[in-house]
Amino acid sequence: MSQDLYIRTGSIERFELDEHHMHMKCDFRYVSDSYYSIAELYAQSDLLFIALANQMVEAQLMQKKADPSYRISPVGFKAWKLNNGEPCVEGTFLAVLKLGGETITFALNGKVWANLDLPHYDRLPEILEPISAEELLKRLTRALKLNLDPIDVKMLTPA
Repeated sequence: MSQDLYIRTGSIERFELDEHHMHMKCDFRYVSDSYYSIAELYAQSDLLFIALANQMVEAQLMQKKADPSYRISPVGFKAWKLNNGEPCVEGTFLAVLKLGGETITFALNGKVWANLDLPHYDRLPEILEPISAEELLKRLTRALKLNLDPIDVKMLTPA
């Protein structure tokens, strides 16, 4: 599958090409598939993650209101630092959700920190590490009980 990319030429800082890869340093706000820029896709995924996490928190609060004996357990947390104490990539923080028996670690834009209704930890616990995009897809697929091969993301993209 091939996809055209559109890049505003003034935003390109460096361009390198070898026989297998193209590496370009540019302002990703200006990289697009002609529908959405990469920045818009990141913003959308941040907002969807926040919506999911906040709905999970709200569901527990509603359950507690309906049944005062219901014990609320944290659905996740957020942190500015990795488990080794190093800060996240500049301008981002990590959020962790417990979803369907899976632990989902997600990097979000720091500007949305206050909108995510999860407790704040100083850093990720030692047992948690950031996960790859491939691992995130696997965990989300299992957690949501989707009948998909999570690695075959081609089926999730427009033809």
